[in-house]
Amino acid sequence: MTRTVRVAASCAFVALLVSACSSSDASTGGTYTLAFPSTAAAVATDFIQVLVFDAPASGDARATFCQTLIKARLAKEQLSPSASGAEMPICEALIQPNRRPVVIPYGDKAVLAVARRQTSPGKLEDFLIGCNIQTFGDGSAPLPVSLSLVDIASSVPRTDCAALSDWCGQKCR
Repeated sequence: MTRTVRVAASCAFVALLVSACSSSDASTGGTYTLAFPSTAAAVATDFIQVLVFDAPASGDARATFCQTLIKARLAKEQLSPSASGAEMPICEALIQPNRRPVVIPYGDKAVLAVARRQTSPGKLEDFLIGCNIQTFGDGSAPLPVSLSLVDIASSVPRTDCAALSDWCGQKCR
């Protein structure tokens, strides 16, 4: 079974369509949600990417797995996800949600979401990051992935946009 990714955003949330797969050839669709800390943070994001990892079964390793993944990402260590979506412009994810699906196998998975922004021509940096462990099966993912600033000293630019869709539709600055 497969799950595809679709992004639909309003205010501070982005819902993504996902396909989950099992050992059979049948597919099932669903969505997962990225929760931005604010509309301004969503508007300041240029690209999003979702990386999926097999979660440890139980114990301390499971309890700290997301922290370990986030620390490794921030340290620019090589990560080996079991599935990942292509880095996608945030407005493309909103406007064409089925264009770049993420296929996620059924089971307990850690979902690491990274929002990136361009800091200078040709240079992208991680801006927001979030992770949680959840069980994927038929239908939508049960938990949103809440994003937080990678660096609390980093500022979020002001915007007069009421929603990400306004930004993508060029209705605000």
